[in-house]
Amino acid sequence: MTDRNAALKPREDAGRATAENGVVILDGPDGIAVTMTADAAARTADSLHEAARQARENPASDEVAGDQLQQMYTSTLATLQRGELDFHLMLPEDDNPLLDRVENLGQWCQGFLTGFGLAGSQLKIDEELAEALRDLSTIAQVGASDDEAALDSSENDLFSISEYVRLTAIEIFWKHNNDTPSITPQKAATPAGLFQRNKLH
Repeated sequence: MTDRNAALKPREDAGRATAENGVVILDGPDGIAVTMTADAAARTADSLHEAARQARENPASDEVAGDQLQQMYTSTLATLQRGELDFHLMLPEDDNPLLDRVENLGQWCQGFLTGFGLAGSQLKIDEELAEALRDLSTIAQVGASDDEAALDSSENDLFSISEYVRLTAIEIFWKHNNDTPSITPQKAATPAGLFQRNKLH
């Protein structure tokens, strides 16, 4: 049985069309041949031209995603290197469920720690940096309270923690990125008591 993925893999060698005895013969890859009337061949040609146009305008999703990630990286790096505080975490909007937003903040922290572990292995981990990394690790494990009466407090906690994470990420970048101009950041203040529990409430 032919592997479906192999069958769908795009070919780069073009087919060849010839006319014989009033019909059109299209020779495709792997010896596949299709015989069509002149009218059917003309309609096929129009369809192929339109499909080719659409394919050029809508490249493969992996390529698009790669370009978008590269643009996001370039934009984020430029924002951080300006030495301003306009860097923001990419998190769900406030109209999303609280539990989803807490989970996404935790995932953001996990991603940051993973990236730092891969890229920052040559850094000297002083006590201040170690404390910040421990805080991010703790935040990555924090959940939201399932008590409806505590939702308002949880919202406030989430805002405070998100802001702490944002400022901590900026501070770590400014202090430990070799390509960043010398900047003296204001240390992010740890939200009081937030790391003594594993629920926002």
